[in-house]
Amino acid sequence: ELEAAQVLNGDAFAHDLVADAVRRSVPRPIARRLHAGIAEALESRDAAPAAVAQHWLAAGETARACPALRGAIAQATATSRHLEAAAMCGELARALTDSGDDAGAWEARLQQFDQLIGVDLGETIDTVLRDLVAEATDARRHALASEAQARLALARLDNDKAAGAARDAIDAAQRAGVPEIE
Repeated sequence: ELEAAQVLNGDAFAHDLVADAVRRSVPRPIARRLHAGIAEALESRDAAPAAVAQHWLAAGETARACPALRGAIAQATATSRHLEAAAMCGELARALTDSGDDAGAWEARLQQFDQLIGVDLGETIDTVLRDLVAEATDARRHALASEAQARLALARLDNDKAAGAARDAIDAAQRAGVPEIE
């Protein structure tokens, strides 16, 4: 009957608009429980981490989404899907912030920057870098944020800005004892 009415096509909705309408009609508390159940079922079947993470996030379970997001980032990175990995790094940063892990969120934003530097030098990377600089609360973070500023300036062929940021990074790295930047 639902297939005849063109609502379902086999086990799936016949059209994205129908699926969206159904999703919007499910009360939020019920939808969250359904998403949590789906996430658990997917996890038990070793499903794609991105799908698991999506359902944990939809369930409002940000802490439980974090391991799946990390797995999805690793998969996307391994297959050179850097924009996708960067978006998931942003999701991970938000999930970690919501879970109270500000240090982890900062590291996820740094990882997001690293994903973007080779593929997107637009507004998104500027926003990520602004967040990194604003939240550089210690010498190590300051060194890493300054290094990121230098890398972005160099990628944009702004050698003067790159040189200044690199000097800041080296100074901060020496203060923090971060030998990989020194």
